[in-house]
Amino acid sequence: LLQNIQSLKIDTVQFINGKAIIKTKLTEVTPFAFARPTPQAFFLFFADPNKNTTIQIDGKNVKLNAIEGSPSTDKYLQFQKDQSILQQTAQALQQEYAKPNINKEA
Repeated sequence: LLQNIQSLKIDTVQFINGKAIIKTKLTEVTPFAFARPTPQAFFLFFADPNKNTTIQIDGKNVKLNAIEGSPSTDKYLQFQKDQSILQQTAQALQQEYAKPNINKEA
């Protein structure tokens, strides 16, 4: 299933060789959710106005493998990657400072 997150419209998508081409007329960047009901899984991507967006997914794991024609998704994925690095760093620091008998502030 494919859902336009702004309008909440739900469509089905036809995949050919693991790829789907979504053609729609948009006036602004629009978020979409690609979802599988059973077992439940989803991912988000963005479609840009005046672009044809091509997605390639891992159907078994419902994971976005590649996308073409969506600079907004590229920015979103980079943001997620950057945020993940920050979260990993924060967790490592938290674990290090939680060790007993170590004064890291001196």
